Amino acid sequence: MLSVEVSEEDPVGLELLAAVAGVGESDSETFAGVVKSTFHSGVMESCKAAGLTWPPGQAGSTAGGKAAPPVLPTAPTSIVQ
Repeated sequence: MLSVEVSEEDPVGLELLAAVAGVGESDSETFAGVVKSTFHSGVMESCKAAGLTWPPGQAGSTAGGKAAPPVLPTAPTSIVQ
């Protein structure tokens, strides 16, 4: 289980993304899929922006032969499941 703090706007953004995808509030399993997909896309794009290969563990997933530092968010975030 992963627990991270998010801003007050993040759940609203996730609800909007789910609505655009046609997911209703009563469909919690599909909503969880939207959250997971959004999180995955963010991690993938952050790795690419840092010059890391995706998925992790592939050749070149380190920067300059050293373990690459994590890409940290600029503001505290939280996802509680």
